[in-house]
Amino acid sequence: MTTFHTAQILLTSKQGNPKYKLYLKLMFRFRHSSNLKFLKIHLVAAVIIFYFTSCQHTPYNITSEYVSINGYENYIEYYIQKNDNPITLVIHGGPGTPYQSAFHLFDPSILEHTNVVLWHQKNAGNSFINSTTWSDVSLASLVDDGIQIVNFLKNKFNKKNIYLLGHSWGTVLSLELVQRIPESIIKYFSVSQVVSIRRSNENAMDWLSEAICYYRPYMGIDEYEYVEGLKLKEFLSKDEVSELYNMRSSYANHILEVYYNYQDSIYPLTLNKEVEALWKHAGHLTLNQLWNEVQEVSFSNVDTIDIPIVFFASAWDYRTPSILIEDLYHCITSPSKKIFLFERSLHEPYKDDPAKFTSIFKNELAERAQEPLRHKVNY
Repeated sequence: MTTFHTAQILLTSKQGNPKYKLYLKLMFRFRHSSNLKFLKIHLVAAVIIFYFTSCQHTPYNITSEYVSINGYENYIEYYIQKNDNPITLVIHGGPGTPYQSAFHLFDPSILEHTNVVLWHQKNAGNSFINSTTWSDVSLASLVDDGIQIVNFLKNKFNKKNIYLLGHSWGTVLSLELVQRIPESIIKYFSVSQVVSIRRSNENAMDWLSEAICYYRPYMGIDEYEYVEGLKLKEFLSKDEVSELYNMRSSYANHILEVYYNYQDSIYPLTLNKEVEALWKHAGHLTLNQLWNEVQEVSFSNVDTIDIPIVFFASAWDYRTPSILIEDLYHCITSPSKKIFLFERSLHEPYKDDPAKFTSIFKNELAERAQEPLRHKVNY
């Protein structure tokens, strides 16, 4: 193995941080250099960087298990740094796509403040792979599964209550849980909250019509007519909604790239191709089965949340528009409510602006002392 490749392996293990990416670029520039002294110096630098940055965060353990909930084996993954940390349950989006909220999208430093649990919902991800048969799924059944998962975690970790973080479709289940079992939730972190699917579609069409007229007044005639035709329909098909969101995403990406120097980052799933294909297949099946229910989802009439809630909204979100999230924020009463807008984000603020997201998340966790064990009495 060459000196360069040794350094590359060390630094690649830290590549989530931009400064390591920059360092790797510099090394690749000189990978064909015949200057052995130069390469050895950079190997030493790589080893030093790897050593000291490895000491910045306490190591954490990753474990997983299958738990039988309502007769179905649910896959659960644990990221544990300190046993006495509070628990945050992450409820993924989709429906049926756990890779959108996988832990590798988050900054591991949050584990200094909370242990994280990922739950693959029924017919999703590894829960689907482990199952020998397809199981019928509904919004009501997933909410009930979620309640059982929360109770399971409370018992497993001997906690009175836990934190809840939902993303996109996961916010639908999360807000249902918050309303059903508020006594079990310390605080709800809402990332890209679904407020109303129909209103989201209307917002997407209105915004897209204006964007086409402004950015492609002549070349975009066919696109404009297509969008205007969708506005006349009472019910949009899955393919039509998918095309609508893809079009808006394309325009939003273009605007952000031109005016904000935005670069969408693609995170690998770290799965082999066969498993990744199964995950995506499961997501399509789940969405097809839930499609009619999904289109009727609305929290526009919710006026009270009995626990603290923190909204993370993306200014350029093409699925869960920030304007609807702001409306919900202003309409609800809660013991504590906050909203944070990410100006250069599309739908995943933890990915588009990880430093800001992590800072807010940590601060919100720090506002509350760690949850005591049940057998302890506090006055």
